[in-house]
Amino acid sequence: MTYGLALALLATLGLACSGSSPGADSGKVADGSTADGASLAPDGVRRLDTKVPDGPGASGGEAGGVRDARDSGIDGQVRDVAADRTEVRDIAPTESGGTRDTNRDSNRDGVADAAPEPDAPSTTLPVRGTCASPIDIPYGVLHGDISVNTANAEHVVDFPCVDNGRDVVFRIQSQQSEMFYADTFGATWNTALFFSDSCENAQPLTGANDSEMATCSDDSCESFQSLAVASLGYGYHYLILSGVNDEAGEATLHFQRAPIGNGPVTTLPPGTGTLAGVTRGTDWTGTCESAGPKNSYWWATCPDAAGGVLHASTCQGADWDTLLILEVPHTDTVLCSDDDASCGMQSVVDATIPPGAGLYIVTVAGMLPSSAGAYTLAYTRP
Repeated sequence: MTYGLALALLATLGLACSGSSPGADSGKVADGSTADGASLAPDGVRRLDTKVPDGPGASGGEAGGVRDARDSGIDGQVRDVAADRTEVRDIAPTESGGTRDTNRDSNRDGVADAAPEPDAPSTTLPVRGTCASPIDIPYGVLHGDISVNTANAEHVVDFPCVDNGRDVVFRIQSQQSEMFYADTFGATWNTALFFSDSCENAQPLTGANDSEMATCSDDSCESFQSLAVASLGYGYHYLILSGVNDEAGEATLHFQRAPIGNGPVTTLPPGTGTLAGVTRGTDWTGTCESAGPKNSYWWATCPDAAGGVLHASTCQGADWDTLLILEVPHTDTVLCSDDDASCGMQSVVDATIPPGAGLYIVTVAGMLPSSAGAYTLAYTRP
């Protein structure tokens, strides 16, 4: 079984702040511009404090980046090799009806036979994509593609959602709470994906706390391919790619990941609405230099998603210092919005969601450890 690992870092998403279930709709930034005409920094990260007006005296640091999006790529290819050399000797009949070894037959001129060369030592690399030797998804890489072939793989675990056949095992290391997205769009056969906290048997994820997350996926987005999303806690987890009814072949796993806060993770429905929540506890992620607790809202999109406008606001929805964070991992973008000019300590995010498949996360956070409490999030999303 062979596999090739190629991580592709995509173009930076153009987003802006002004005043927003697997198989839903949306995607990438359409034109790379922001609502107020500003452009994102090259690293795709912006923090906006609109209490400081634009003008001749404004400096670039007044809307400067908060932290660099993590961006790396790994290209590689591994082939399973088993060198096994067996010496074959010619056997010829003798005059007496028996056999003789022609490789050891002496010459009539009395020259002795040369001793046979010893067999070369065999070298066997472990089969990759098994429980004993999983394919590691690099930590700190926000998105990438890993190509595999399941044709020569073995059955590892029974999926809870479908009758699956041959499996390829990926291992995920999480060093904080995070959302992890995976799909197999582009495969030509019936695939399935399954997240588990154990490799040898199906074990529910300890970090998944939203019933809308498809931790076992088959036939997503009206196709025979799969889209799975999970909330992962600290530690090692497994993502298993398989085929339905023993179908197998080449497939590319597309993955995306992004950190989330300490609070509940909830689906952000399409359309326009409001969601009430309460932030509490202690958060250690520090995204956008925030120190307060966080609640996160997510959605995932299909390949045919049209994209559109995202608007999210805590204006008149909280009496404490809020911060809104938009994460788009497949473009390495983190957008931070604090203290909107129209509503003081509250926050507003406006952005253009591009078409196509992907993961999106909006987080309500507090700037200080004491910044927490009840809030109402008003939103519009594609």
